[in-house]
Amino acid sequence: MENKEKKNHHFVPQIYLSKFAHSTELKGKKKHYFVSTYDKNENIENSKNDVKNICFKSKLYTIDSSKREKRESIENFYAETIENDYNRFYNIITNDKKIKISIEERGLIITTIINLHLRNFFWVKAINDFWTDLIKGYDISNSVSIYGENGEVFFPLEEQRVEKVISTHKEGNKQIFIKEHLQKTLNLSKSHCNDIIFVDKVTNDIGFVTSDRPVICTNISGSFSLPIDRNYILTVMPNKEKADYNPENIIRNNPFIDSKIFNLMQYENAMRHIIGFNLNEIKQAKSDYEKANIANSGFPQ
Repeated sequence: MENKEKKNHHFVPQIYLSKFAHSTELKGKKKHYFVSTYDKNENIENSKNDVKNICFKSKLYTIDSSKREKRESIENFYAETIENDYNRFYNIITNDKKIKISIEERGLIITTIINLHLRNFFWVKAINDFWTDLIKGYDISNSVSIYGENGEVFFPLEEQRVEKVISTHKEGNKQIFIKEHLQKTLNLSKSHCNDIIFVDKVTNDIGFVTSDRPVICTNISGSFSLPIDRNYILTVMPNKEKADYNPENIIRNNPFIDSKIFNLMQYENAMRHIIGFNLNEIKQAKSDYEKANIANSGFPQ
């Protein structure tokens, strides 16, 4: 019997999320991993959430094609490459004695963190929100179309068709995302191939948390930081100061790393779900974020 076509596509891989699990259960032949989560949108805490139930969208990577093999090619590619190699990546990062790395291992580290950044649903959502606001904000009482600078029709609008136009454009945005994000991963990985690789281990009682948007990056020409599990965080950073750095090395254990600061940033970075080993560390991140916002607003704490 032919396997069913995959529907739920995890934009944060389950194998990544499983490293934050506090418990596992065997259901049939499959091992399930459970983490603690906080839903920012619904204000709901969950101390035991199966990783298969979070950080996915229906058919996110499905290519528009009549052929199943083509439709599933991106999802299958991830299963056979990035996700298949993830444990090897994880073992390199979490081995405290691993200082020297090969060119292949360096490529694996850089490509993995950049891919986790670019494959995320956040980018589809951002462009969808932009176009939705543009279309809904357009005054359709005076015109039935939205025109470009050269007079070309972008959207042939009629009042009863607004939602259909938005829906059609969302599908188009998804197809563009599917086709472009892998090429962007390749290009960006090449531009960061000689970055300094830092791996740091938690030095206090608060472990690292992650989220549905786990890579912290404010500028694609800058640094990328990714919590690997409760104990480790990876950062790749351009050598802009031309410091004396051997690309065969991993620099470990920066004494100034503070998990609480990274967790605050992770809370802010998340679209919806904050994910961690336990709820206490998630609550601490939420509290630190709220205190920082109060402090920045100028109101007394």
